[in-house]
Amino acid sequence: MSKGMQLLNMLLMCAMACVWLPAAYAADSQQGAAGQAAEAIVLTLNERVAVVRNAEVTLDAPPVLVRDTTMVPLRFIGESLGAKIAWDAATKNITLTNGTDRIALKLDQTYATINGKRVLLEQPAVLMGDTTMVPLRFIAEAIKLDVAFDADRQSITLTGQGTGSGPSPRKKLGQPTVENLTQQLVQYKGGTHLINNRLTYEVTAQSEILSIAAADANQVYILKKIVSGSNAYQLLKWNGKDGTIAPEAAFDFDEKLSFDYLDRYNLKSSMDYRYIVPQKLYYDDASRKLYLQAAPTKAGFESDLSTVIYEISPNVKMVTYFVSKNTNDESHNFFAAAGDNAFYYGDLSTGKLCRAKAGERCEPFSSFSSERGNNKLTAAVRGDEAFVFDPAQQRLSKVTPNGLEDVVRLNVDRIRSAASRNGLFYVANDRYIYELNTEGKLTEYVDLQKVVYKRGVFNPVTKRYDTMDAPDSFSRTRLSVPGVIEWTPESILSADASGNLVMYDSKSSAVRKINVYPE
Repeated sequence: MSKGMQLLNMLLMCAMACVWLPAAYAADSQQGAAGQAAEAIVLTLNERVAVVRNAEVTLDAPPVLVRDTTMVPLRFIGESLGAKIAWDAATKNITLTNGTDRIALKLDQTYATINGKRVLLEQPAVLMGDTTMVPLRFIAEAIKLDVAFDADRQSITLTGQGTGSGPSPRKKLGQPTVENLTQQLVQYKGGTHLINNRLTYEVTAQSEILSIAAADANQVYILKKIVSGSNAYQLLKWNGKDGTIAPEAAFDFDEKLSFDYLDRYNLKSSMDYRYIVPQKLYYDDASRKLYLQAAPTKAGFESDLSTVIYEISPNVKMVTYFVSKNTNDESHNFFAAAGDNAFYYGDLSTGKLCRAKAGERCEPFSSFSSERGNNKLTAAVRGDEAFVFDPAQQRLSKVTPNGLEDVVRLNVDRIRSAASRNGLFYVANDRYIYELNTEGKLTEYVDLQKVVYKRGVFNPVTKRYDTMDAPDSFSRTRLSVPGVIEWTPESILSADASGNLVMYDSKSSAVRKINVYPE
């Protein structure tokens, strides 16, 4: 055979190989894709029939969206995803075991644990009718399944082996940032007043921020008192989706706050909403409800009612009340919700610990003592247990049938403010914000000397920072442009569901956010 023919044959063989190899590769890929499809689990929102490895399965209840989270029946998870399920009806605890991995959830609890590490949930497990519904994406990813959502078909597809150790723990920002969420909220007004027979020009505040409560990463509630006129009150809500701040449309301080109650002689009395003085907000993660602590005014109104707790979102109703002749400053007292029908209340003026069911009088069951200084008691709930942190005594206590039982006493520089969220406390002084768990472990959470400050007001729509200025010339003389955080007695600390912190900065009269984790 000539060299020319040999070369021609070699070229033909190479060409055939180039055709055969992609075809073979494509065939293998198709087989792999088919195998993967055969292993897939496909669910459709609001439909009870799912496809599990090419076989149809009927669910106890259809997958549904709750706060943008797909919820599925617990039993489906165990049978179809290969996880072993343990359910404790008494404690409402759910345990899923997959190989060496252990995932623990609890009904209505906003966090879970993966091999002992706490992970926040966008939506807790809930009971719908007789079916326990659990967050699908969290559990699927915890056992290393891939989750894909088809918006057109409203379907969810799960693929993978399910042999991993769960999602990686969230990483903190390398350097926390402080950004301003609102313009300055308090306005001032100038005027001439006759003081000691002399005309004096004064600039006075026309409003006051009493309390704030971060509901989640996209909502902050603000309780505002209008000082001028008739001392009106507003419940404002900051919307993190568009950066607007406006009165809460679903709530107003009106006759819905009036109610009947039993006085200390067990005689029926009535409380008129016009004598209610709103003082403090409390947000409960488990029920996703916003509560208001109020103290009825004694001026012109004879009553032995000293404290009222309302649910004000999503519904408006009286939850419980405390009877005492004392006039309370509710900013110092603590309230905690351990579910929809179990509440704890601590009254600093009488030293009484109380508990109640929804709609009933809060009955004392023990006593406690605290310094009568500028301390503001803060409560947290872990499961069915309530804990109280006393900033004045730097004392963490557990609420027990016998009263407050010491967990730990801290020894840090002067505490300026404290807040709680997801069973954790956040304790601030001039240099640090600490995280304190209910076992008494204190860890550094934020070093305020190492944060990055953003100028202007954050605009969630444009992702930029708008110019910030006082609303008028009077206010400009009394308020400063937000700068380094400086705590005052009027400063208020809160925490959102993501582990980031929200504060009211009284020096600038703005709500600010301390970003510890990326959004």
